[in-house]
Amino acid sequence: MSLSHYHDLASNDETIRLKAAYSLLSELSSGTTEVIEYALNRLIRGLASGRESSRLLAQLLNPTGKIANGSNIDFARVLDILKSRTHPEGSVAGQEERDHHFGRLFGLEALIKSSTLFLQASPLDHWIQVLNLVFELAKKKTWLREECGWIVYDALPAIPASDTGNVFFQATIDRLCANGLAKTPEGVAIWLYIRRHNPNVELPGSPWRHKIPLDRSNLTTLAKVMKETPPPEEGVGGEEMTSGQKGSWNSKLHFAWNVVISELFDSECATVKTTGLFREFWQSVVDDSLFSASASEERKLWGFLVFCKVIEGAPERLIPDIFSRNFMRCLINQLSNSERYLHRAAQKSLRAIHARVETDPEIAYHAITGLLSGNGTPNFDQVTKTKTTERLLVQADDAALVRILQHYENIIRRPSTDDSKTAELRRQLLADQLVTVLRSGKSHKSDEWTMSLLSMFVRSGYFTVEKEESRPSPPLSEASQNIFRTRLSSCLAHLISSKNQNDDSWPFRALSTIRDCEKSHMTSVVELDDTIQEAKDSALKRLDRIHKKKLSARKDKKAALHTFELLFSLVILLLYNGDDDALSVLDELRICYDNLIRRKSTDGNVANPAEVLIEILLSFISKPSVLLRKLAQQVFSTFAGNINAGGLQLLINVLKSKESLTGQQELFDQEVDEDVENEATSDVEIAELDGTGSSDAGDDSEGLDDDIVWEDIEDASSNADDVDDGEAAKLDTALAAALGIHRDRVDMEGVESLSDGESDMNDEDMMALDDALVKIFKERKKMASQKLQKKNAKETVINFKTRVLDLLEIFIKLQHANVLSLGLILPLLELIRSTSSKQIGSRAAAMLKDYARACKGNDIPPPTDRVEDTWTLLREIHKEAMGEASHAHSSACSQASLLVVKVLVGADRRNVKEVVVVYAETWTKWLLSKKCKVQPSMFSDFVNWSTSASKQLQR
Repeated sequence: MSLSHYHDLASNDETIRLKAAYSLLSELSSGTTEVIEYALNRLIRGLASGRESSRLLAQLLNPTGKIANGSNIDFARVLDILKSRTHPEGSVAGQEERDHHFGRLFGLEALIKSSTLFLQASPLDHWIQVLNLVFELAKKKTWLREECGWIVYDALPAIPASDTGNVFFQATIDRLCANGLAKTPEGVAIWLYIRRHNPNVELPGSPWRHKIPLDRSNLTTLAKVMKETPPPEEGVGGEEMTSGQKGSWNSKLHFAWNVVISELFDSECATVKTTGLFREFWQSVVDDSLFSASASEERKLWGFLVFCKVIEGAPERLIPDIFSRNFMRCLINQLSNSERYLHRAAQKSLRAIHARVETDPEIAYHAITGLLSGNGTPNFDQVTKTKTTERLLVQADDAALVRILQHYENIIRRPSTDDSKTAELRRQLLADQLVTVLRSGKSHKSDEWTMSLLSMFVRSGYFTVEKEESRPSPPLSEASQNIFRTRLSSCLAHLISSKNQNDDSWPFRALSTIRDCEKSHMTSVVELDDTIQEAKDSALKRLDRIHKKKLSARKDKKAALHTFELLFSLVILLLYNGDDDALSVLDELRICYDNLIRRKSTDGNVANPAEVLIEILLSFISKPSVLLRKLAQQVFSTFAGNINAGGLQLLINVLKSKESLTGQQELFDQEVDEDVENEATSDVEIAELDGTGSSDAGDDSEGLDDDIVWEDIEDASSNADDVDDGEAAKLDTALAAALGIHRDRVDMEGVESLSDGESDMNDEDMMALDDALVKIFKERKKMASQKLQKKNAKETVINFKTRVLDLLEIFIKLQHANVLSLGLILPLLELIRSTSSKQIGSRAAAMLKDYARACKGNDIPPPTDRVEDTWTLLREIHKEAMGEASHAHSSACSQASLLVVKVLVGADRRNVKEVVVVYAETWTKWLLSKKCKVQPSMFSDFVNWSTSASKQLQR
């Protein structure tokens, strides 16, 4: 036999190690007793060596032991060799002693796994000897106790289920108790396995009452055992023994927890007698032990690991029990600060919750109730700076969402606080989370759930409950009711384009809920005067007729009726919300309905219904409401084919308005504030304090000129600092005048450096100075307010234009073949050139580009009734292109020009001659005049179009 095999067996190279093992086993299979015994000695001695991978030799003891059994070497001899070769002799270093202990442990594990111990012919004494060695090592070195316990526990499934096997199990229990290890985590795991799989084994009654570690009477003791501070127990002869506490802490969860948790799950499902055992176990062994206020951070980490293990596989009905008081306190504390020691462990617990809910969505209800109520807090996400409940709501299935919504309504009614401000905040957070669920596309929401959500917002926003048991505490404040109304609008904005299973619009269903509540025991918080009440009742009757008519209408009529159902429903809701314009809008809606649906002729004094409808939509989009903006878009989409030139002109007028305070006042019919509009006045008053009036003061009071290119608006806005510096200079001048000092001297020397003679003033001078300073600073404050007002006005106009562009984009998309769409080209080009908003300019340019792409083949609009108007349009486009503007404006002009060319040539190919003349005139101006700023790309685009169009024109 080659001795080099033993050297190669300790190699770190797995290939060399496996090759040596294969060669050695081949030789031993035909070797003599002496050779096999020598091999056993070498292999076991190698287990106690710290050289390279020598401890992996334990893997060879299994087959070598079988070979030894086949020879004249019995098990006792193998065990003797193991004990002698792994026993440290004399005074040895600590590391060498540990090497021997590890060698013995691995050797015993190899002998157990050889399966020779539990053969029918194997004597019980061999197993007892192995147990004694393992348990002796576990008591001697507590840091090896878990590994020793695992070796024995892992061997139990190999014991046969027979009378012979029962003897082995009985011996295991006896040796466990005799060595005082029954009240250890390892002992609990072994005990529970034997009790479950071998009920015939006679279990002693002394370590555990009723012979069951999980009995209710043992939970206090079990809590100490599982956190590895076991109490003393009686050994053989009644002698008190202790298993000792581990000398080192392990961040991994003990394997005994898996056994205990699995046993608890099975016990809960077995008999009625054990029902509720898990709750008591969790309270005593986990919550009051691992998560107690006095528990160390290491024990709390184990607690989080136990929680992850339980949430992973616990039956649904046990989930509420694990969100206990101490656990929730610890979880919230650790999550609230990323610097906490167990912050990552707490985050892992949240991930475990999400993983379980991802697999079983119905668990979401129990998780959310555990986090938000009872031991949790309704503002869990806010306190922990996470989005846990929001994500759980998205993960929940429909059945869980129904239960969650009911639970949320209970929390809104009783938010676990007496402070009204705290209650408002919690109610708002819950409402926001529900709206987030509705908007999320990751979870399915049934119509019933959606309707329940809207009904809850309706009841909380518009009504109070008379019954005391159902009355919110603290009562819903006006602010909370406004929040619920706003969230209702948010829901309707999301649902406005969808219908429920009854083909009803959601705003109609929400309004129906309000009407039902008015007929019930609930009291409305909305007070309407007689005029508004009468208008509301009339509108509701009309709405009922529209709804009834829609149900029986033909398919081609339903869209228009559905749109008016939306309109009337939402405007009536606005009436409930106290909107000032809702009453007049209802009357205008009646006119539109009578003309567009009922085809009822109007008086000569009544405006065109299409224009009235546009006026209504403009009033909607002028408000900062997503719901009204989406409503306007949907209504406009339905009636885009009914829009006339007058209606489009109303929209175009908005695009032409100035992006300034003046433009805002013109758009919304506001009175012009002379003080704000003419900022020069205040400047003059300040300047006149030193008698130096200036006619140039206030030149910067006007907003951006219409000719400013939107790409250069940043340059204009960058001058704001210069404007502020100028106004600061005016203030300094005024202050210097009030103090009777020349401003240059103040700049050079500072006020502190003034001579005493110049600063001496009598009482009258001081009073006059005080009045002058008050006036100066009052004007300064007024100027700052005016600037803010102008800034807000500009933003308002830009937002209004953006929403008008939304409507025009719909018109171009649906009616690009309509001749009226040609009337949008020039206003859009002017908007690109004149707007101070880069976003609006880009949007208008993109609309023209999409318009040009859509007009192909039969979709090209016809010329206007007067063809000359179309020629005028082409020339105006070229005039726009000649002005100085951005690259985007020039590109848009070229695209618009080619679109009009297609219209003219498509109507009559002979028009191509005049088209060439128009381009030639523009080209001539570009060559001869410096004022003509046409981009060369406009001519190259025309040449490219001519190349492709010539084939068709030459036919």
